[in-house]
This record gives sequence, structure tokens and C-alpha cells, in this order.
Amino acid sequence: MLPSELLAVWKRKGVIWPRYARLSDDNLEVAGGLIEVYKNNVGQKKSAVKEFTDEIEEKGYDYRFVRGLSFLLDRRSRFKCSDKININPVDLRRKAYHASGKLGLPTTPEQRRRIIEAAASELKITAETFEEFLYADLDTELILEEFDPPSPVELLQDYNLSLTQTLLFESTEVSFTLSANWQSLFYSVKRLGLIYEVHQDKGVLG
Repeated sequence: MLPSELLAVWKRKGVIWPRYARLSDDNLEVAGGLIEVYKNNVGQKKSAVKEFTDEIEEKGYDYRFVRGLSFLLDRRSRFKCSDKININPVDLRRKAYHASGKLGLPTTPEQRRRIIEAAASELKITAETFEEFLYADLDTELILEEFDPPSPVELLQDYNLSLTQTLLFESTEVSFTLSANWQSLFYSVKRLGLIYEVHQDKGVLG
């Protein structure tokens, strides 16, 4: 399922349906390009992947489509905070806060440098290292550790399924008609505790 802000739909005369991604050459190219970027950036910051996402959006593709694909690829990825130094970024920020309490607020670049140097010295690391890892736990700074790549077709199919799931989740009422296998469907409806109404017309349930 996708975040609600990425739900792409068509609306017309009170009817709404998902804006499914066709298996066109353009869409397959976008999906394949994103997959390759994730594969090639294992070991790199998440921001490197997101830069490519921004480039695709700038070419005129719907941002909900591009970000939706990226969101699904994130779910196939494992990100972690850099462990090049054995210090939590939260502790770095805490040290900088305490240093500013002693040296004053960083109202100028020079004052900021002095605070960073004082905090880094206390931890016995360089000011450059302190700066590099100060916000290493932010989403864009996380390191892509592992990635399980789908094929472009699989990614688009997953996207279309996720659109359907998101739309259903946002719905307050769903109506449908069926003429076969209705027992299994209503078993699932009852098991989920959903409220439902059933109407029969010439052997067809609606």
C-alpha cells in the first residue's frame, strides 16, 4: 500500500478509479532506471537515490508515480545509519548543545566552528568527522545496505496493486457484482468483521 498522498486516481461524475501504470516503454524505462539506481548505490547514502528520483520528475513524469515506485523500492531495501564511527548522532548533537551552553549560541560561522571543535575534542575525533556524522541518522543520510531488485514489470505490477489497496483503504463503501466463487469472498468479509449488504438478481449477487 502507498501513502495516501501518493494515491493517483481519475475522477469523473462521481466515479473514481486508480490511475494504473501501463506496461508502456516509457513506464518500463522509468521503473528500470530506478531499479538500476538502487542496485548501483548499495553502500551509498539514500540522498543519492533521491537525486535521481528528482531528475525523473523534472522530465515531466507525475511525481506521485515516480515517488510511488521509489517508495516500493524502499520497502525492498534495508537502510542503516553509518557505523564508521561508534558514536550515535544523537550523542553528537547533545555534545554540541552542551558546548554551546559553555561557549554561547552559534550566531556566527566562527562561533559555530568553535563549538564543533570543542565538542569534537571532547570525543577525541576531528571537527570534520563530527560535522559529517552530526545528522547521519536523518532519512536522506541513511546508508543503503541491501537491496532486493524486482524486474521492471514486477515493479509496475506491484505499483498497480498498491494503488488498489490504497484506494480501498481510503474508501468508506465498496459495491461490486459477482456470479461465481461468492462463498469464499463472503467468508473473508465475515472473517474481517465488515458490514455488508447482499442483493440477488437472477442468480447474480450484488
